Amino acid sequence: MSLGRNIGFVPAQRELVSSGAYAFMRHPVYTGGLLTSPAFALRAYSPQNALLLALGVFWFIPVKSMVEENFLRADPQYNAYMRKVRTRWIPFVI
Repeated sequence: MSLGRNIGFVPAQRELVSSGAYAFMRHPVYTGGLLTSPAFALRAYSPQNALLLALGVFWFIPVKSMVEENFLRADPQYNAYMRKVRTRWIPFVI
């Protein structure tokens, strides 16, 4: 809801959102996926599902979010936001 029309599959210079969950962490959408993924894996557990979950978590957490931040870091406004909101995924943890 906080993102409005600022959501997309590829990083782009859109309006900076710093309200809602974005006031506490820089990637709340990825955090939501990270926190709900184990429930899906446990609901339909199999070695293949566990592997797919691990690959998905690896793709979104370190790869996609880091690529996005490296792209957005060129924007001075986003750089200031990164200094203000230090947490990437889970407040007070990582």
